[in-house]
Amino acid sequence: MEEEKKIEEKQPRKDAMIALLFIWKWLKRFTLLSILLFLSLFLTFQIPAVQNWTANRLTASISDRLESKVELEYLYLSFFDKLSLRNFYIEDVYQDTLLFAEELVVDFDLNPIRLIRNGLEIEAIQLNTTSLHQRRKTGDLKNSVQRAMEKLFPKKKNKGAKNEGGLPLNIQYLDINDFTYLKEDEDRGQVHIIHLAEAEVGIEVLDFPNSHIEMGKVRISKPRILMDDLARGPNIDAVFAQDEMLLRQADTLAFQPTYFYYSIDDFSIEEGLFSLHNYRWNQERTTPIEQLDYRHMDVFDIEMRISDFVYSEEKYEGELTHMSFQDSSGFVLDTWRASYACVSPVELEAEGMYFKTPYSSIGDQLRFTYNDYYDFTTFNDSIRMDIDFNESSVALRDIMVFAPSLDNNAFFSSNQNEVLDIDGQIKGTINKLRGRDLSIELAGVGGRTIIKGELDARNLTTRKGELINLKLDQLSTNMRTLRQLIPNFNPPDNFDQLGNLEFQGWFDGYFTNFVADGTLKSNIGTAKMDMQMKLLGGRTNATYRGNISLIDFDLGRWSQDSTLGIVNFTSTISNGRGLTGETANADLEANVKSFIYRGYNYQNAVITGQLNKNLFDGTFGITDNNIDLNFIGKLNFTDSICLLYTSDAADEE
Repeated sequence: MEEEKKIEEKQPRKDAMIALLFIWKWLKRFTLLSILLFLSLFLTFQIPAVQNWTANRLTASISDRLESKVELEYLYLSFFDKLSLRNFYIEDVYQDTLLFAEELVVDFDLNPIRLIRNGLEIEAIQLNTTSLHQRRKTGDLKNSVQRAMEKLFPKKKNKGAKNEGGLPLNIQYLDINDFTYLKEDEDRGQVHIIHLAEAEVGIEVLDFPNSHIEMGKVRISKPRILMDDLARGPNIDAVFAQDEMLLRQADTLAFQPTYFYYSIDDFSIEEGLFSLHNYRWNQERTTPIEQLDYRHMDVFDIEMRISDFVYSEEKYEGELTHMSFQDSSGFVLDTWRASYACVSPVELEAEGMYFKTPYSSIGDQLRFTYNDYYDFTTFNDSIRMDIDFNESSVALRDIMVFAPSLDNNAFFSSNQNEVLDIDGQIKGTINKLRGRDLSIELAGVGGRTIIKGELDARNLTTRKGELINLKLDQLSTNMRTLRQLIPNFNPPDNFDQLGNLEFQGWFDGYFTNFVADGTLKSNIGTAKMDMQMKLLGGRTNATYRGNISLIDFDLGRWSQDSTLGIVNFTSTISNGRGLTGETANADLEANVKSFIYRGYNYQNAVITGQLNKNLFDGTFGITDNNIDLNFIGKLNFTDSICLLYTSDAADEE
């Protein structure tokens, strides 16, 4: 009984072993059969006839979807994970080239689970000598690429619906060599060409139906962007009307505009070139080659690196870690970086910015606003600036690059090699400029000039029409520097005796017709003034009027006359003309508190009369401990004081 019991216990084990051996036997057979089947299929695909049949099926399928001609010269499939195509051609709706690829190599993943879940998973695509043409003929609302994409990747009707007949695929990596993109739009008058010598693109999300792409690292080498804007087509009004209709519909619930979205974690450009030529107004360039022209630009040696780059709704934004380039005008940008930068059809902004040329270095925030990109063609009047300067150095020649019309401004043209050290805020357009909390320093020929205060300026690019309003908390300069900086300002040599100047007050007007109101401190005394001066006719015919007070002013040093000394007086000047000894002519009223003549300090004098060249005609009265004089007559200052006529003089000691 015990032996029978042991036999019964061993029987289930024996049956299990037999079952396992049976399963193992058939598993080996299935594996061997699968390998043989795979090898058979692979070997079958090596047969040219099979490859040709596959190529024909592929081209026929794409041709059916696009309803256009598709050709493929060569197809090769290697171990079912690599596909090679040569001379692949797709025709567009205009019976011209839409896409041509001399060589296309695709590495893909045939993992069954991924195929079921995500569709075709493409690990890498290599494109060699490829061209993509985007065309739109007169009267068409959509271009050839848009129409092809809609047929290949139909959009889902709702979130729960599946693509009907689309080609679900995911692409992880693109390797591009010698790629050309051509855009031709007859109605808009655009011919744009983009050529990439080399490009590497890592793709994380690819969703064509919803116009959504996310990329990791993108490196582009030697890109060439050529943009020609030509005369617009006959139906351009219809195109603009269509654009306006779409904008109006965008405000309704019935229309939801589709915006393309793509992002790049790490974007870089090496040895780039950008060329823009607008021939809509002139068939040829009309400006000098050394002048920056926003309608004719040739920028080269472009280097760029951007992190966290995003494009959405026509707005580009990200962190600009480096940008440099040169322009055919001679302008050189050494580096431009910003913690945040954005460009859109209505604004350009850079925060945490550092901008450096061979002559300038600028920080910290910049913002340009405009109506559209074409406003840059009228930069001086259309581009509204909002710039915060923080310990910045700006060369006038660099400002003139972006606003070439400033070459007509005598101040800029005469001082283009000077560099301004700036802190503060600049707002407005070039021809309607405001400056607040400004601190400006300039290394002039006679020493540094320091300006602190507020600025309002108009018409800076209009020769002899420049209007300046300055509220000066501090102006530190000297006469040599003022002669250098202010056009047509050339006072007599004795003005140099003033030495270093400190001015606080207002300056309002033109360079040749202004009002100055404030206090001026110099090496030879202090002057308080409220003067209007017109220099349109030079110093010989200059006109002036106003009030001047001199405090502890060394008249001897000013006039180079040793018989004269310190003077203190208040005066009113009217009908003044001429700033030289030969031309000076003015009506004068003065109350002299004190003045030193031949070592004696005279006090309490009153002067009223007319100064005509070296002749004074009027009255002079003084009451002093040592003199009591009332004079009516004329004085000639040609060589020495000569009394021509006198009246009522008494008690002189």
